[in-house]
Amino acid sequence: MKDFETPLGTVQSETALITELEKNLPFDPFQDEIVHKTEHTIEFQLLFLKYCFKDGTPFKVIPVLCSSFHDVMSKGVAPMENPQFNAFITVLRDTLKASSYRTCFIASADLAHCGVRFGDTSPPSHDFLLNLEREDRALLGAVEKMDSEAFYLDIQRVKDRRNICGLPPIYTLLTLLDADQGSLLDYQQSVEPGGGSVVTYASMVFN
Repeated sequence: MKDFETPLGTVQSETALITELEKNLPFDPFQDEIVHKTEHTIEFQLLFLKYCFKDGTPFKVIPVLCSSFHDVMSKGVAPMENPQFNAFITVLRDTLKASSYRTCFIASADLAHCGVRFGDTSPPSHDFLLNLEREDRALLGAVEKMDSEAFYLDIQRVKDRRNICGLPPIYTLLTLLDADQGSLLDYQQSVEPGGGSVVTYASMVFN
Protein backbone atom coordinates (compact mmCIF):
# COMPACT_ATOMS: atom_id res chain seq x y z
CA MET A 1 0.00 0.00 0.00
CA LYS A 2 1.57 3.27 -1.14
CA ASP A 3 1.60 6.63 0.60
CA PHE A 4 -0.65 9.39 -0.73
CA GLU A 5 0.44 12.71 -2.19
CA THR A 6 -1.83 15.71 -1.57
CA PRO A 7 -1.42 19.45 -2.26
CA LEU A 8 -0.76 19.81 1.48
CA GLY A 9 1.90 17.09 1.65
CA THR A 10 2.29 13.32 1.93
CA VAL A 11 -0.04 11.12 3.97
CA GLN A 12 1.51 7.84 5.05
CA SER A 13 -0.25 4.48 5.04
CA GLU A 14 0.13 2.37 8.17
CA THR A 15 1.77 -0.51 6.30
CA ALA A 16 2.52 -2.64 9.38
CA LEU A 17 -1.13 -2.85 10.41
CA ILE A 18 -2.24 -3.31 6.81
CA THR A 19 0.15 -6.27 6.53
CA GLU A 20 -1.23 -7.64 9.79
CA LEU A 21 -4.76 -7.38 8.44
CA GLU A 22 -3.79 -9.14 5.23
CA LYS A 23 -2.16 -11.96 7.21
CA ASN A 24 -5.16 -12.58 9.46
CA LEU A 25 -8.02 -12.22 6.98
CA PRO A 26 -9.40 -15.45 5.42
CA PHE A 27 -9.46 -13.78 1.99
CA ASP A 28 -7.24 -11.52 -0.10
CA PRO A 29 -8.17 -7.89 0.73
CA PHE A 30 -6.28 -6.70 -2.35
CA GLN A 31 -8.09 -8.87 -4.88
CA ASP A 32 -10.01 -5.85 -6.22
CA GLU A 33 -7.33 -3.23 -5.56
CA ILE A 34 -7.64 -1.88 -9.11
CA VAL A 35 -10.97 -0.24 -8.20
CA HIS A 36 -9.03 2.20 -5.99
CA LYS A 37 -7.50 3.69 -9.13
CA THR A 38 -10.51 5.83 -10.01
CA GLU A 39 -12.06 6.11 -6.54
CA HIS A 40 -12.02 9.72 -5.34
CA THR A 41 -13.65 9.77 -1.91
CA ILE A 42 -10.43 9.36 0.07
CA GLU A 43 -8.92 12.43 -1.61
CA PHE A 44 -11.24 14.78 0.29
CA GLN A 45 -10.63 13.04 3.61
CA LEU A 46 -6.84 13.15 3.22
CA LEU A 47 -6.95 16.91 2.60
CA PHE A 48 -9.27 17.27 5.59
CA LEU A 49 -6.82 15.36 7.80
CA LYS A 50 -3.79 17.29 6.57
CA TYR A 51 -5.62 20.53 7.34
CA CYS A 52 -6.64 19.33 10.81
CA PHE A 53 -3.04 18.38 11.61
CA LYS A 54 -1.36 21.32 9.91
CA ASP A 55 0.65 21.81 13.13
CA GLY A 56 2.72 18.80 12.07
CA THR A 57 1.20 16.20 14.39
CA PRO A 58 2.07 12.85 12.73
CA PHE A 59 -0.65 10.44 11.68
CA LYS A 60 -1.07 7.46 9.37
CA VAL A 61 -4.09 5.98 7.60
CA ILE A 62 -5.55 2.60 6.75
CA PRO A 63 -7.69 3.29 3.66
CA VAL A 64 -10.68 0.98 3.29
CA LEU A 65 -12.83 0.95 0.16
CA CYS A 66 -16.30 -0.42 0.97
CA SER A 67 -18.01 -2.60 -1.61
CA SER A 68 -21.71 -2.64 -2.44
CA PHE A 69 -24.29 -4.26 -0.15
CA HIS A 70 -26.66 -5.09 -3.00
CA ASP A 71 -25.86 -8.82 -2.78
CA VAL A 72 -26.94 -9.14 0.87
CA MET A 73 -29.82 -6.72 0.35
CA SER A 74 -31.21 -8.84 -2.51
CA LYS A 75 -31.02 -11.92 -0.26
CA GLY A 76 -32.86 -10.15 2.55
CA VAL A 77 -30.06 -10.69 5.08
CA ALA A 78 -27.93 -8.37 7.20
CA PRO A 79 -24.39 -7.47 6.09
CA MET A 80 -22.90 -9.16 9.17
CA GLU A 81 -24.27 -12.46 7.81
CA ASN A 82 -21.81 -12.15 4.93
CA PRO A 83 -18.75 -14.22 6.01
CA GLN A 84 -16.18 -11.92 4.40
CA PHE A 85 -17.66 -8.75 5.84
CA ASN A 86 -18.00 -10.33 9.29
CA ALA A 87 -14.40 -11.53 9.18
CA PHE A 88 -13.13 -8.14 8.08
CA ILE A 89 -14.90 -6.28 10.88
CA THR A 90 -13.65 -8.77 13.48
CA VAL A 91 -10.04 -8.77 12.28
CA LEU A 92 -9.86 -4.99 11.86
CA ARG A 93 -11.32 -4.38 15.31
CA ASP A 94 -8.93 -6.87 16.95
CA THR A 95 -5.91 -5.55 15.03
CA LEU A 96 -6.55 -1.96 16.05
CA LYS A 97 -7.27 -2.93 19.65
CA ALA A 98 -3.92 -4.75 19.88
CA SER A 99 -2.00 -1.79 18.42
CA SER A 100 -0.61 1.18 20.31
CA TYR A 101 -2.46 3.70 18.16
CA ARG A 102 -5.22 6.08 19.10
CA THR A 103 -7.74 5.45 16.34
CA CYS A 104 -10.19 7.78 14.62
CA PHE A 105 -12.70 6.36 12.16
CA ILE A 106 -13.87 8.56 9.28
CA ALA A 107 -16.61 7.54 6.84
CA SER A 108 -16.45 9.30 3.49
CA ALA A 109 -20.08 8.88 2.52
CA ASP A 110 -23.02 10.78 1.10
CA LEU A 111 -26.70 9.96 1.16
CA ALA A 112 -29.41 10.09 -1.52
CA HIS A 113 -28.85 10.34 -5.28
CA CYS A 114 -32.11 11.25 -7.03
CA GLY A 115 -33.17 12.77 -10.33
CA VAL A 116 -32.70 12.13 -14.02
CA ARG A 117 -28.93 11.56 -13.78
CA PHE A 118 -29.59 8.67 -11.43
CA GLY A 119 -32.33 6.94 -13.42
CA ASP A 120 -35.45 8.79 -12.25
CA THR A 121 -37.96 9.86 -14.89
CA SER A 122 -38.29 13.44 -13.64
CA PRO A 123 -36.22 16.05 -11.80
CA PRO A 124 -36.80 16.59 -8.08
CA SER A 125 -39.56 19.07 -7.31
CA HIS A 126 -39.68 21.38 -4.29
CA ASP A 127 -42.07 19.02 -2.47
CA PHE A 128 -39.86 16.06 -3.39
CA LEU A 129 -36.83 17.75 -1.82
CA LEU A 130 -38.77 18.52 1.37
CA ASN A 131 -39.89 14.89 1.66
CA LEU A 132 -36.37 13.72 0.83
CA GLU A 133 -35.01 15.74 3.73
CA ARG A 134 -37.59 14.24 6.10
CA GLU A 135 -36.62 10.72 5.01
CA ASP A 136 -32.91 11.44 5.23
CA ARG A 137 -33.20 12.92 8.70
CA ALA A 138 -35.22 9.93 9.88
CA LEU A 139 -32.50 7.65 8.53
CA LEU A 140 -29.81 9.69 10.26
CA GLY A 141 -31.78 9.35 13.49
CA ALA A 142 -30.89 5.64 13.49
CA VAL A 143 -27.25 6.58 12.92
CA GLU A 144 -27.36 8.97 15.89
CA LYS A 145 -28.63 6.09 18.01
CA MET A 146 -25.76 3.88 16.79
CA ASP A 147 -28.37 1.44 15.47
CA SER A 148 -26.67 -0.06 12.41
CA GLU A 149 -29.42 -2.62 11.83
CA ALA A 150 -32.23 -0.04 11.89
CA PHE A 151 -30.19 2.09 9.48
CA TYR A 152 -29.72 -0.84 7.11
CA LEU A 153 -33.29 -2.14 7.38
CA ASP A 154 -34.73 1.31 6.62
CA ILE A 155 -32.83 1.34 3.33
CA GLN A 156 -33.58 -2.31 2.59
CA ARG A 157 -37.31 -1.78 3.25
CA VAL A 158 -37.62 0.65 0.34
CA LYS A 159 -35.15 -1.32 -1.84
CA ASP A 160 -32.71 1.58 -1.69
CA ARG A 161 -34.93 3.70 -3.95
CA ARG A 162 -33.03 6.84 -2.88
CA ASN A 163 -29.69 5.32 -3.95
CA ILE A 164 -27.93 5.74 -0.61
CA CYS A 165 -24.37 5.05 -1.74
CA GLY A 166 -23.12 5.79 1.77
CA LEU A 167 -24.82 2.65 3.10
CA PRO A 168 -21.70 0.41 3.19
CA PRO A 169 -19.24 2.90 4.77
CA ILE A 170 -21.78 4.23 7.30
CA TYR A 171 -22.85 0.72 8.32
CA THR A 172 -19.19 -0.32 8.58
CA LEU A 173 -18.45 2.75 10.70
CA LEU A 174 -21.28 1.95 13.10
CA THR A 175 -20.10 -1.64 13.57
CA LEU A 176 -16.57 -0.48 14.41
CA LEU A 177 -17.19 2.54 16.62
CA ASP A 178 -17.01 2.25 20.38
CA ALA A 179 -19.36 5.16 20.98
CA ASP A 180 -22.62 5.80 22.80
CA GLN A 181 -24.28 8.17 20.37
CA GLY A 182 -23.89 10.33 17.31
CA SER A 183 -24.79 13.96 16.75
CA LEU A 184 -25.94 15.45 13.46
CA LEU A 185 -23.99 18.66 12.81
CA ASP A 186 -25.38 19.65 9.44
CA TYR A 187 -27.53 18.39 6.57
CA GLN A 188 -27.46 19.72 3.02
CA GLN A 189 -28.83 19.02 -0.45
CA SER A 190 -26.68 19.66 -3.51
CA VAL A 191 -29.03 20.34 -6.43
CA GLU A 192 -27.40 20.36 -9.86
CA PRO A 193 -27.53 23.55 -11.93
CA GLY A 194 -30.80 23.29 -13.79
CA GLY A 195 -32.35 21.21 -11.01
CA GLY A 196 -32.22 17.86 -12.81
CA SER A 197 -30.73 15.86 -9.96
CA VAL A 198 -29.80 16.10 -6.30
CA VAL A 199 -27.26 14.53 -3.93
CA THR A 200 -27.76 14.83 -0.18
CA TYR A 201 -25.11 14.70 2.52
CA ALA A 202 -24.53 15.36 6.18
CA SER A 203 -21.79 15.71 8.78
CA MET A 204 -21.86 13.86 12.10
CA VAL A 205 -19.65 13.23 15.12
CA PHE A 206 -19.75 10.34 17.60
CA ASN A 207 -18.80 10.10 21.25
